[in-house]
Amino acid sequence: KRAFNTLGKPNENESLSVDARQNLDLRLGCAFTRFQTKYFQGKYGDLDSTLISYGPCQTPTLGFCVERHDQIQTFTPEPYWVIEMSITADNMDVPLTYSRGRIFDQQCGHILLMLLKQHGEAVVTSVKYSNHKKQRPQAMNTVEMLRLASSGLGMGPQHTMQVAERLYTSGYISYPRTETNSYPPNFDLKGTLATQKSNSHWGEYVRELLGTGITSPRKGSDHGDHPPITPMRSASEAELGSDGWRIF
Repeated sequence: KRAFNTLGKPNENESLSVDARQNLDLRLGCAFTRFQTKYFQGKYGDLDSTLISYGPCQTPTLGFCVERHDQIQTFTPEPYWVIEMSITADNMDVPLTYSRGRIFDQQCGHILLMLLKQHGEAVVTSVKYSNHKKQRPQAMNTVEMLRLASSGLGMGPQHTMQVAERLYTSGYISYPRTETNSYPPNFDLKGTLATQKSNSHWGEYVRELLGTGITSPRKGSDHGDHPPITPMRSASEAELGSDGWRIF
């Protein structure tokens, strides 16, 4: 609605850059598809060499996937043990971590465990303090979305993209396939936040941000494809369903 109410003259240079990228993708794709198809014909009996397609974006990504698949297939698992314990101090449970981490000798692990059980108290031998600064987050691109969904939600990349694309086609988020993690200088952060003011889960926090002032995300990289993944309107779990709500 805001775009229709603020119509302006299109940027000819941006339009020409899109045309140039389309031409490059087409020419590279056609040239390498022809080269691969002719090169691999008759070299592998189980390879359907009628057409071996090449995409300037998809093929390098496939290379990463194949490399990771090979690493997983050749990985040899090795059993290990860990010591988990905690102490109570000032009515608080304090978890303790074994400095060597994993123990690959089960008998050694049992000996350490028996030694620990012989003592009912722990002695603090030294205290170290350190300061850490947490950087502002960058705008979200596809790689970061998949990483967070895997580590924080336990969702695989394929399922995450399916859910994200449903959110996109329903108008809840922007296009979820992008390498860009930097908003342009004229991006309306306040207007985007304002769409979330009435949300029952984080609306109060949004109103506080709008009242006290917001800090722009940390500068990332603009790859010239699509803007970072951004919520487009408010939603509830009842609207989106379980996985849709978790991704949103």
